[in-house]
Amino acid sequence: MVGSVVDQMDLETSEAIEGLGGRIDAVAVRFDDRIDAVAVRLDDRIGALEVRIDTLEIRLDRRIDTLEVRLDRRIDMLETRLDRRIDALELTLRADMVSMKDELRAEIADSRRHGDILYESLRDDIRILAEAVAGIATRLDARGM
Repeated sequence: MVGSVVDQMDLETSEAIEGLGGRIDAVAVRFDDRIDAVAVRLDDRIGALEVRIDTLEIRLDRRIDTLEVRLDRRIDMLETRLDRRIDALELTLRADMVSMKDELRAEIADSRRHGDILYESLRDDIRILAEAVAGIATRLDARGM
């Protein structure tokens, strides 16, 4: 009897273990299914994010290209403006140089005329002095000295 009770218990334990194994297998299948579902959802979300990233990359590339073109145009405009200003400044400087050259020539001519006048005045003073010395020399000779 004890043997049959033990056998009965072994049979019930064995059936319970098999039942638990089946339930564990069912839970494992459910977890696997849920994990697969989550993996599919993650793959879908990752795919959607990759599409968004690709779209943003395209938009940013276009935006960068547009900004590059705008900056190139602005640089060209600034370069043109600077060239014009430099050209205008060059013309002004050249005109100022010509004007200064003309003024310098006029000043040199005035200085030369002034020098010529001083030279003539000095020559006259020397001539007058020479005539006075000659007159004195003549008078001294006449006196015998």
